[in-house]
Amino acid sequence: MIDEKYYVCIKSFDVELCDDDGCCLDDGSTHEIAKGSNWYWNPSNPDMLWGDDDSNSVAWISNIEPDGRDSDYFKLTGVHRDEAN
Repeated sequence: MIDEKYYVCIKSFDVELCDDDGCCLDDGSTHEIAKGSNWYWNPSNPDMLWGDDDSNSVAWISNIEPDGRDSDYFKLTGVHRDEAN
């Protein structure tokens, strides 16, 4: 069973900023996800990527498919498998 997947952003893009509850801010503000930033995915939140290093000022991205429609922006760099299952 796959426990986590690791990605690097290969093409910068903008995301809408949200509050801690995941609601988009009313002012339409955005943040650039930088090329070269590191991210990880886990099966407990399958539509999210989590920031994996200090280069990310955004802690998470929701509604993202790094292996699907958003694959132009991410490259898979590693997979961690849970050997217990």
